[in-house]
Amino acid sequence: GLSPHALAAAAQAGIDLAPALERVGGLLGTYRRLLDSFVADLADQPAQLEALAAAGDLPALRRQLHTLKGLAATLGDAGLSARAAHAEAALASLEPEAAQVLAARLARQLREAQVRLQRFAREAWSTADAPLADQPCST
Repeated sequence: GLSPHALAAAAQAGIDLAPALERVGGLLGTYRRLLDSFVADLADQPAQLEALAAAGDLPALRRQLHTLKGLAATLGDAGLSARAAHAEAALASLEPEAAQVLAARLARQLREAQVRLQRFAREAWSTADAPLADQPCST
């Protein structure tokens, strides 16, 4: 199962780890690879959101927020998923200038999320706790 250390690190990071692992078939290696990929992608997300808003490409901005919402939910980050969902819904009624303000605010939140999730990924498991190989993990 999951170590108490991994569960504590997840709770501190705002990650609901048990259901997230269920969504990936209990495969901790798969979860960790998805998390690592998501954290790496978060590095570019703020600039992409701001560029789409600045260009007035609100349909593309909504699509990016929809993807962000789903990935964050899959990984157990309900808070980030909810912020992306709120922004996605708000875009339907915003003028381009207001969308730029919204994108800038969300970009700051994404930068904070990247730091938080990097810390979680680093602190949650020692190599002895969870190798990257897929092994079913009971929660």
